[in-house]
Amino acid sequence: NGLQIDFQQILEDGGSQTIKQIQVDSSSTDKFQVMCRVNNVNQLFRINTLRVQYKASENAQVLTDLAILQNVDAAKPDTYQKPVLASGAGSSWTVVGSFDTTNSNGRDSTLGVSRPVSSITCSNAVEYRCHISYTKPGPDYSTETGIISKELDVQVLPTTITRQVYNMSALSSLPIALSDTIEPFHVGQTVKMECSANIGSFNDTAQIRWLKSNIVPGSPLAPYFSPDAVIGNPQSTGNCVYQQKDSVTYNMTAQDASRTADNRLQFQCFVYIPGSINWETHVDQRQNFRFIVYIPEDGRSESVAAVAAAAGPADGLSPHRTTKLGSATLNGVDVKAANVFAVISMTSISVMVSLTKWIN
Repeated sequence: NGLQIDFQQILEDGGSQTIKQIQVDSSSTDKFQVMCRVNNVNQLFRINTLRVQYKASENAQVLTDLAILQNVDAAKPDTYQKPVLASGAGSSWTVVGSFDTTNSNGRDSTLGVSRPVSSITCSNAVEYRCHISYTKPGPDYSTETGIISKELDVQVLPTTITRQVYNMSALSSLPIALSDTIEPFHVGQTVKMECSANIGSFNDTAQIRWLKSNIVPGSPLAPYFSPDAVIGNPQSTGNCVYQQKDSVTYNMTAQDASRTADNRLQFQCFVYIPGSINWETHVDQRQNFRFIVYIPEDGRSESVAAVAAAAGPADGLSPHRTTKLGSATLNGVDVKAANVFAVISMTSISVMVSLTKWIN
């Protein structure tokens, strides 16, 4: 019968575009609009009522009113020929449209509802309907109804990312307190970086990707792939939104310790959605890991340093002591040119021996 229903995205600059699908961006200032138009209705003598409705649940048999425009009861000035938000519409919707007073039959009347794109969720991915009751021309002036429906497809874009860091070379695997620059880390230590991302409704396609800073100052970040990467399974947080947690590891090198203050070791994680959408987290919303890496002063391996630091000084002794022996006897075996590293604590003595020559 010529009744029309459109989904529109009203842009911040005042423009609009007709859409079939809405991509929900939490930072968007655009608005989503359902609009009903009457101008192509055949044999229209007068509009009686025009309604915007929606299916409140998947199994609902009767649709719920969102907005109403009535042209029947002039004794009700608050609603007569005025778009009104229905009582069951909720607070997120606002009413839009107008009654056409230029044409005698109100043919150019419109009625719609609008809400911020950022407030849309998967619960809004339902059937919307325009419903008109109108009077046909004489001699019968019969009352007719017209209905047209359309279903909205909703895609929720990823939002926030959080980060966590673990020193895998330490005695404790507790997470490290985060700041703009993470320190201290030493050459030889292994770090695990973890990113937990809201991936929106893209649980089948979203990927968490990693970048690493180049050793050459001023160079762009380059893709980083860890052989020990752990890819998490998307977990539903409700309303078709998912959370995914991935992690990568990295072993600190002497080259990392040589980096200057303007080119620290840096990693970055972000969400990427391939395919036609080709979406990725904006640079300002990505998570960064910046490290200051040191070379141990005494050149010891970091596993020994971690043990020594955890043990602490005992009875006024240094937490570690290096003894170079021309020869020694260990467990009844003569040893020459041995470097003995002793780590002393209150309860035990750990000895690491580097042997260069055994003598029977």
